[in-house]
Amino acid sequence: MSVIRLRTFPRLHFGLTDMSGATRRSYGGAGASFSGPSVFVEARSAENLIINIDDLDDQSGIAINNALVAAAEFGLPVKGHVTVVEQIRAHVGLGSTTATTLAILKSLAELNGWLLPRSRLIDISGRARTSAIGAHTFFDGGIVADVGQRTPGPGGEFLPSLKRAGRAPSLKLGRWSMPTDWYVWLCFSTGQPSVPPEREAEFFAAATPTSGAATLQQVAALFHGIVPAVLESDLSGFASALREFQQLGFKAREILAQPPSVRSTLASLWNVSAAAGLSSLGPTVFVVSTTRDRSSLPVALSGHQLEGPFGFSNEGYVLLP
Repeated sequence: MSVIRLRTFPRLHFGLTDMSGATRRSYGGAGASFSGPSVFVEARSAENLIINIDDLDDQSGIAINNALVAAAEFGLPVKGHVTVVEQIRAHVGLGSTTATTLAILKSLAELNGWLLPRSRLIDISGRARTSAIGAHTFFDGGIVADVGQRTPGPGGEFLPSLKRAGRAPSLKLGRWSMPTDWYVWLCFSTGQPSVPPEREAEFFAAATPTSGAATLQQVAALFHGIVPAVLESDLSGFASALREFQQLGFKAREILAQPPSVRSTLASLWNVSAAAGLSSLGPTVFVVSTTRDRSSLPVALSGHQLEGPFGFSNEGYVLLP
């Protein structure tokens, strides 16, 4: 009996780039994979399909089911007994839905001998329509920047990833390794998602379009700030560029939607020039540091539930013996 064991990692999402229509591309963004709480899947050969997963929320269930239907419609054999042994905490900004969906699909691909390029697997997953960060860090790790889709023109609406609306996966622009002496600390100020998945489309509609001028500043902060700071292992430059990026455009509106405890924690961290940010729609606040000593972290994190330190992951999923 064939057995596939696969582990994949969460990602930080720094923010979406063009939610204004100011450039030739809509959506896009940047984020990085880290070796934190992971998804671990075990798949065994079987004559039919069985998926075992605990505490599956409705939105993730829909995403996984849609991906399995798409695989079958593409003519792929969808057979196997798949158990999700470990999960990433759902809907706190760490990319759990994308990681779990792709882990299940990749396990089935290995089990059933699907001969597919990664681009096809991402397409079948139904993910990466708004930002492709989680999809590409699944395969490669590191920091990824993508440039979304071509701007459809005036009057187009902006949608979260769960609303595919005929969109192709976002275009990856580049992938680079993260410094091996940088660590991630996660701060959970609240256990509830600030914008529940079922209300994401409503939030996107209310928060867009954003300012075109802010979009251009964000593009500059990303490609002339965050990415070169990573390449030069310049943590101070990374902190400054990340702070600038997150205080603009759609990201600023995501932060404004957070509970007071999240906003105040983030503001306090920025006041001491920490490399801090809100991951995706939150509510997880992350801090990037060269310290592995909890007592050396900024005072603003005192009293919060912390997890870490985690190193960045410069590899994608891992097939285990």
